[in-house]
This record gives sequence, C-alpha cells and structure tokens, in this order.
Amino acid sequence: MSTFRDIQIKRLIAHEVFARTSGTGNEDKSPTFSNDITQLHGKAKAVLEELLSKALAKNRFCLQVSVVKTEKDSTFQLAAQCLDAQKSDDFIQLSRDITRALWEAQNTARIPGGTVVIATGEIGNPKKRFICIVKAEPHGGFTKSNNNGVFDLDYVAELLMTEAQHLHKVAIFIENHVGSYSVGERTPSDFDVYAYDANMAYQNAGIHTTYFVKTFLGSSIADTDQVLTKTFYDIASEQIDKLNLGDEQKVDLSNALHAYLMTSNSNAISPTDYATQYLPTAEVQDKFITAFKDAKFPANGVHKDTSLIAHQLKKRNLEFTTRIKISGPSEQFGTLVKIEETTEDYILVKVYGKLKES
Repeated sequence: MSTFRDIQIKRLIAHEVFARTSGTGNEDKSPTFSNDITQLHGKAKAVLEELLSKALAKNRFCLQVSVVKTEKDSTFQLAAQCLDAQKSDDFIQLSRDITRALWEAQNTARIPGGTVVIATGEIGNPKKRFICIVKAEPHGGFTKSNNNGVFDLDYVAELLMTEAQHLHKVAIFIENHVGSYSVGERTPSDFDVYAYDANMAYQNAGIHTTYFVKTFLGSSIADTDQVLTKTFYDIASEQIDKLNLGDEQKVDLSNALHAYLMTSNSNAISPTDYATQYLPTAEVQDKFITAFKDAKFPANGVHKDTSLIAHQLKKRNLEFTTRIKISGPSEQFGTLVKIEETTEDYILVKVYGKLKES
C-alpha cells in the first residue's frame, strides 16, 4: 500500500509489558516504564522506519479498522492526545497510559509479553501526522565476532524487531488531511486507522488478534473489499460443506469456488452469481443465498480482493477421517483429482500422474 510510504519518526519511546501469570491481576507483574524519550538516529532510525513501512504494506496482515470506543480514557483519545502533546513530559505520561491499557487488555497468560514502542512523526506526501503503537515480542539469536581469525558466536536472548522477524502487532493512526486540528477530544473521522497483526490472515486467530483490535484499540475490522471477499469465501465454504450432496459434488463445488475467486474475469463477486452458476437446484441456491442474507452480506455483491485468502486459494486439500491428505495446486486440482466412488468404508479417488519419491 502506498499509504505507508515515507515514514519519518520524530519522537519515540519504549516500555515493557509482561505476560499474565494468573489472569486475575493479583500476581501479575506491572509494566516497566521508560523515564525518557528514546534517542534513535542514523541507521537505527532508518531501519525501524523501513520495517514499519514494509509491515504495514502487507495486505494479508494489515487492515483498516473502525474505531468504536472514543470515551476520554480510550486508547483512541490517549493516542490522539499523545500525538498532540507539545511537552515531552506529557508525551511520556500518555505513552505510559497507552502501554498500561495494552497490558490490561492482555488478560490471559496465553498472550506473551514484549516491548511496546510508541512513535509519532509524519508519513506520505503530502506529509500527514501519525502515531503508531508497536507490540514487539523478543526472540533469541546470535551475534558474530572475529577474534584473531576465529569467528565467535554469542547468544543474545532478547532481540527485537530484526529485519527477518515479523513485527507482531502495530496500530497506526494517520490524520486524514494536512493541517492542524483543535486540541481536545478528537473524533474517529479525524484519522485513518490501521491495525497490523501477524495473526490477522489466519482463520481462528482467536484471542491474539481480538485482544489487540477489539479490546485494546476499541475497534472493529472495517468492511473493506479484502475483508468482505474473505467473508464470502468463509461463508461459501461452510455452506458447501453443509449441503446434502455427495462428496464428489462437494469437491466439485469447492473447486468451482476457488476458480470463481481466482480465475473469473469479473472484478465483482456475489452469492447469487456463484449460486446460479454452480449450485444444482433452485432449492439449494435459495438456501445458499439465504445464509449470506442472514450474515448481512451485501446483497449486490462486492469488489473482489483476494489478498487476505491468497495463501488458501493457492492449494486445494482433501482430508480424510483416517488423517490422510491429498493436496495440490488449485488450478489443476479439479482435473487431476477425481472422486470415483463413495461408500461407508472407503472413498475411491483417482489421481492422474505417476508416483515419485519425495
């Protein structure tokens, strides 16, 4: 996304949050707060700006969100005040308040601790102000040194935000026009807000995404084209699985769903369009379309954007109750894998090609 080019960090501070031990808060270790703004210059500053830009540009992991909670002590208002803060002491205190809000949202021991980095600056051209909140989880690694011709490797237990490592979670609030705003409580219409989460693209991402987007940010994922396309795929897959049809027909419909999303010449997708093209009877079509109506999916369809499900569409899988799997590229799966017969004890599958050693 070009939205996230030319990030220039002006102020930055880092704090530390710890994983819960009990879930009740009674025995949990409170955050450790920094006493001053972090000085970041030269290569270190350039690398962090590039890491942020690359992470936020990944469509699979970064989505626009709609801010719902806007009360005085909400993360939204704290972030807006932190961006507006003129004095360093105010910036530091507000960053602490944001960090504590994140720690309080981590209400289970399953969520790891990490370093919270809060940065303000300018982004894009023309330049707009932004504030971002980064949750970075540490990992181990090695440093190399040359000691008189002998390379020594030293283990470092807590490496953060290396170029090879995912940033785990990022929220960025970008003022949506150039110019100044009146100081005080702000409204969501003042900002474009995005959340990056390394778990975002996966089904059942669970608490690791929910606590950050919903609980901490007080937001919901906006109904963008990429989100609605994923919703279409999820509902359609579920409904195909529920159909009172044979296994062979269900596999054919799943293949058709992949083809509909991957190779269709149309830039729009709709439940009615898919149903009338591929489902066998008017009754089955009606049930399929009704499921989308019940889910309040847009009746007129949506613009197709498969970026969130690209990895799922690339490969087709057949999984059996005996834990045997057959997988292959989506484009050829329907022609190379055929279900010949289904009984109570076995399924006869024809796979075109020859065996080769793996």
